[in-house]
Amino acid sequence: MHALKDWVIRVFCFIFILILASLQLHTPSPPQQTLSLAEKEITCLKRNIYEESRGEGKLGQQLVAYITVQRSLEPGYGGNTVCDVVYAQMGVYKAVQFSWTTSTTAKSAPRDPVAYELAQRYAVEALTKGGSPDPRFTHARFYLNPRDADRSNVCKFKKNYVHVGDVESHSFYRLRQKYDPAPLTEVQIRECRPVRMASTPPLPLPPPPPPKPPKMKLHRVD
Repeated sequence: MHALKDWVIRVFCFIFILILASLQLHTPSPPQQTLSLAEKEITCLKRNIYEESRGEGKLGQQLVAYITVQRSLEPGYGGNTVCDVVYAQMGVYKAVQFSWTTSTTAKSAPRDPVAYELAQRYAVEALTKGGSPDPRFTHARFYLNPRDADRSNVCKFKKNYVHVGDVESHSFYRLRQKYDPAPLTEVQIRECRPVRMASTPPLPLPPPPPPKPPKMKLHRVD
C-alpha cells in the first residue's frame, strides 16, 4: 500500500514538472529594446537632413534625403546602408562625407524639435517612396553651400563634377560623364586661382629736415 502511494506521488510530481516546463517554453520573452534596421535608417537619415539642411525649404531638405539614400544604393560611398554612408570615414585620412559627424554636434541632441520632426517626415518619404523630388536633380550625388565651403572644395566641385542646379543656399552636382564637355581648367575657375593680396600703397617719405641757418662771421672791432 505504501509502495503504491509513493508511486502515485512520483507520477504526480513528474507530471507537475512537465507542466511547468511547458509553461516556460511558451512564455513570450520580453521585447528587446534594440531598433530595427528600418528604424536605424530613419534615425540616421533624419539626423543628416536636420544637420545638413534644417532651415532650408521643403525641396532643399528632400534633396539632401534623396542624395543620401542614393549614395547607399551605389558603390563607392562607404557602405550599402544609410547609416554607413552618413558616418563613413573613408581612405587613409578618414575623410567624411558630412562634416557634422565629426564635430561636437554629433554627440549632442538636436535643439530644434520642430525641425527634427520635419526631418523625420522627409526621411520616411525618401526611404519608402524613392525617386527624386525634382527630375532636374535625378543624377545629383553631391552638394555644398558655396558661401560656407572652403575655396578648395568649391574648386574641386567645379573642376570634377557637373553643376545641376541651385536650391536656396546649396549648389547640386552630378558625376562627370564621357559625353560632357571638357571640364574647366583651374585657370578658368575663380575659386581655383590663388588669392592675391591687395597691394598696400607705399608709405609717404618723411619731410626733409629744415635747412640750417648760415653761420654768421664775427668781425673783430679794435
